Amino acid sequence: MPYLLSFDGPILVVRFFGTVTERDLVGSADDVMTLEDGGRNSRPRLTDLRGVADSSIGYAEVAGIADRVGGRPLSVAIRSAFLVDQPVQLGFARMFQTLNKHPQVTIGIFEDEAVARRWLLDGSGDQVSG
Repeated sequence: MPYLLSFDGPILVVRFFGTVTERDLVGSADDVMTLEDGGRNSRPRLTDLRGVADSSIGYAEVAGIADRVGGRPLSVAIRSAFLVDQPVQLGFARMFQTLNKHPQVTIGIFEDEAVARRWLLDGSGDQVSG
């Protein structure tokens, strides 16, 4: 299981590391939905991709995850920040950002964790451009 879930104050943190597969994505999505408790425990989330060394994930897998989580109930609108430090991680995050259709989820992509956390909590901070 190359991911860890934890709570840091009000933020749900998902950290990926090593080689990530479709099974890992599905498992992490299912774990997050379980923690959300049917939408009764919706929190801003920080998904850290900086530890990902390799992945067989492509468009089809990202689209499948976007569909899987796109209809989940949330108690409040949330922000979801992706942390990246490599072009392949940025590409993955951009794909998910583009495919996200959940009306209550706003996705941002960041290279700086402190900026991402600030954005999650109050909406300030510059995202990765381009």
